[in-house]
Amino acid sequence: MRQAIGAFKAAPRFDWKRGAITALFLLAQGCAALTGKPDPDIVASQGEALRVARAEASELQAEVARLAAENSTLETKVADLEKKAARLAALEPSPGGASGPDAGLKDRPLAVVAADKRPS
Repeated sequence: MRQAIGAFKAAPRFDWKRGAITALFLLAQGCAALTGKPDPDIVASQGEALRVARAEASELQAEVARLAAENSTLETKVADLEKKAARLAALEPSPGGASGPDAGLKDRPLAVVAADKRPS
């Protein structure tokens, strides 16, 4: 019995480390509760961001469709202009009086003629 009483007296009654940690924890909780700021509704803010992103995406898709249509009209105009340029080049008389694809080759130097004949 004497050993049991001695063991009970030897045990510390208050652990200062645990008490300090508990006090700090309670202080942190109290400070968080006293700020009065409600927790932000993360789901609602993400939903709003998603709606904004969808609106921007639909605007961008509409602009892409408009630009694609404009690009196709410009491509047809370029093709028409190239055809007209080819017809005008075929109608112009060559300076040496000769006609055909080799017209005027005799007047130009050999280096210029070789530069014109590139593989397609």
